[in-house]
Amino acid sequence: MLFEKVIQLAKKHGWKEQVYGVTGICGSLGTNFYKDGKVLTVSIVEEGHMTYPDEDEIREVFGEK
Repeated sequence: MLFEKVIQLAKKHGWKEQVYGVTGICGSLGTNFYKDGKVLTVSIVEEGHMTYPDEDEIREVFGEK
């Protein structure tokens, strides 16, 4: 699943996951990471199948697909 891949990529690139990990609310999953004063939010919403960041953002942030 893309959501889990993004989580692993973030960790691989030195992002630290929020203390409470992945949260689920009303059919969505999400987590936050922090690094060098920046925050990266990753979420997936069941309805509409929207995933953030998308593949273009993954390439921009991590340099890979």
